[in-house]
Amino acid sequence: MRIGRFVAIGVVALSTVVGACSSAFRQPQVTITDARLGGVGMRGGLVYFDVAVHNPNHYTLRATNFTYDLRVLDPNNADNWLPFAVGNFDKDVRVGSGETTTVEVPISFDYNTGQAAVRSVMERGTFNYRVTGKVKVTEPLSRTVPYAHAGVVSLAGIR
Repeated sequence: MRIGRFVAIGVVALSTVVGACSSAFRQPQVTITDARLGGVGMRGGLVYFDVAVHNPNHYTLRATNFTYDLRVLDPNNADNWLPFAVGNFDKDVRVGSGETTTVEVPISFDYNTGQAAVRSVMERGTFNYRVTGKVKVTEPLSRTVPYAHAGVVSLAGIR
């Protein structure tokens, strides 16, 4: 009887501590701060996106994987977002308490999927994009943090 009571008290105490840690977690803010063309070839190219991860928590976060679904606005239909690139990027990143760390994410594309962006750049010098994805945080608690961002890329950079 005494052992059962001790186990019950232990379970309640542990769940209280875990619950407090979980509620103390504040979701990191993930934004795109820059995008630039890395190169263009015969079949496609490379775009670099700078992804800023801000940690609003009072402890260091560790992230190990970024997923992305990058879409561009169809220059002929403002209601249609066309697929540009989908993938993931594995990199071990640590973000200190209250700090922001920028990660450069290279995204390869081919002209078949990137033709709307290429057409928009050729016609206007810009293309509108939106990106959604998830960042896998592994420390202090394992969880997946979603993010979304939209903007305009021009030959001069991101706006």
